[in-house]
Amino acid sequence: MKCVGFGLSSILVETLFDSGRFAFLEEKEQLLKRLVELWELTENGILVKNTTAAETALQAPEFLVYAEVFDFVACSPLEKLGAMQKNLSCVTSVGVQVRIANTATGEYIPGSTDPLSPQGKYIHTVHVSLFAGAGMPFDQSAVGKATLKATRYAVLQALQRFDRIRW
Repeated sequence: MKCVGFGLSSILVETLFDSGRFAFLEEKEQLLKRLVELWELTENGILVKNTTAAETALQAPEFLVYAEVFDFVACSPLEKLGAMQKNLSCVTSVGVQVRIANTATGEYIPGSTDPLSPQGKYIHTVHVSLFAGAGMPFDQSAVGKATLKATRYAVLQALQRFDRIRW
């Protein structure tokens, strides 16, 4: 579903930005084409990097981070309700995998959320809107809240592994 993909993209960018560990590149097609051209020239030895250039100059990215939704169930009925959950009747679950890929080697570090784990579930009533719309932002919908939990956990896993490997 398109809104889940856009919502996941937005949540991933916000979570990575909040970590303070990543710089982001503009998504405009012209800029990306130019970046790829410069990167290819540098990798082929045609373009020599100017070591005296400002560090803010456009450079090839070291890492590419992306996420995939691999499981998604909206408002699955709860079978067992405890005393604390009498008003809760649905579980929306999302399985997300985040990958931090090394652009030089193609290696990647995964971080995943099991959709059956607490990190992949959002328990709610049937009255909570499943999707965004009519003035409700995506992150306030049931699918948005489940996606937010799953993505943050997957990013945390990937970053912890990233710190251990130290590319």
